[in-house]
Amino acid sequence: MSFKNCEWWKSQGLGMNTTSNEACKFFDLTLDQLVTWKEDDQFGGIDGSIARIMSADENFVMGHVIKSGLELIGSSNGFHENNPQLIDHLLNLVKKYQKDLTKRELLHVDAIKNLHYGNLDKSCDIWESILVQHPNDMLAIKFSHDTYFYTGQHAQMRDSISRILPFWQSDVKMSGYLQGMHSFGYVQSNFFQEAKESALRALEINRNDGWATHTICHFNEYRNNFNEGIKFLRNTETDWSGCNLISPHNYWHLALYHIERGEHQAALEIFDQNITQYLELNRTLDMVDVISLLYRLKLDNCKIDLSERWSRLMDVFRNRISDHGYIFNDMHLILMLCSCKDKQGEKEFFDSLIRYLNKDNQDVVIDYCNNVIGMKNTENYIKKINRNIGVNIFDGIKHFELSEYDKVVDCLRPIRYDIVKIGGSNAQRDLLNQILVHSALLSSNEENKKFGLGLINERFGLKPDSNLTKRIQTRLLLH
Repeated sequence: MSFKNCEWWKSQGLGMNTTSNEACKFFDLTLDQLVTWKEDDQFGGIDGSIARIMSADENFVMGHVIKSGLELIGSSNGFHENNPQLIDHLLNLVKKYQKDLTKRELLHVDAIKNLHYGNLDKSCDIWESILVQHPNDMLAIKFSHDTYFYTGQHAQMRDSISRILPFWQSDVKMSGYLQGMHSFGYVQSNFFQEAKESALRALEINRNDGWATHTICHFNEYRNNFNEGIKFLRNTETDWSGCNLISPHNYWHLALYHIERGEHQAALEIFDQNITQYLELNRTLDMVDVISLLYRLKLDNCKIDLSERWSRLMDVFRNRISDHGYIFNDMHLILMLCSCKDKQGEKEFFDSLIRYLNKDNQDVVIDYCNNVIGMKNTENYIKKINRNIGVNIFDGIKHFELSEYDKVVDCLRPIRYDIVKIGGSNAQRDLLNQILVHSALLSSNEENKKFGLGLINERFGLKPDSNLTKRIQTRLLLH
């Protein structure tokens, strides 16, 4: 990679408060790994690169910004008011060096502060305001793109890249990766042909673009091209398999194609050989992949014993059941706990969720003279989504495991068109659709059964030849 020193960043209008060329170099290397989804083993991957940033200049504000953002985005670790130390160090640095910081740097800090307190919508607004003035700010591009994904804002994810893409034409490599990001916004907002064309343009520039490959995975999933999907991933495997931050997820898509074809053994071979290879790192994307894959097999009436695989997942991820924030992450944890019949774990999950939701947020109220005149109760974006949608999802999963199918329908039917707000992709959230279909068709209530038939029709409307939907229909209508 090129050595982007302090002067280079300054020449791009992206000056930062460090005089350390070493810190700037590893800041750039960290960004490069994020965008390419491929860690540089020479420097210990992203964690090693961030450590080198901190070692080079512990007072480098943007170094702390990228470190804090990575700890928050995608994991929700730190979305807790009782862990102020996670943000205090950064804010203290800003107080100390404020006169040396640009408006852009201060806005980045403000975005991280809002991220920490669960105000993801405000963080995205701030990153977008940065991009109006600095469309070449890759950190703002990447952080907003990922946060839109984790909040289910598909149109925003698409349009954010549309706005800045023309400014990157002189940087062929990075414009290619931005095309890949653009393609994913397209496919999630159902612009399928545009998604495929954009992804293929990205792959022409960077054949090992794992994120553009990921778009093609979704394209084939949504268009019911399962045979083509398998062929594409196998033919290009040497290109994308080295992108270790996304390759297990692309293998997850490959396994889904095999589940669609009823090939459970093939899906489990991919699970064992490819998807779980980084399991011990306890990464969030890996966590949701492995849990959802086993649960999908369970829903598809898999005859292969999955108990040992479930036990392995419990050993790795059980310690995360009280780390509430993203509903999408939490729903996979409760799926795991229920599948392993861990009643104590379920109790810990729901007890800690209640504590999390009931902890008051308070903001200081000041008058025009900056005098404190009181406090007001507030609730952040993450908690609002948890209250309005999350509780129904978690209860619905619990009722499903207890075969209380009418209660599942009561929980999920009213929110089914709001579930997009929990984040994740359309393909990932389909797991909840499958749970609702199963529950409606297994219900003792005739109205729910008719609703279930309507849901089957919906699925065929989107994927007329879906073998999975045919199996659900045949198995449950004969129930």
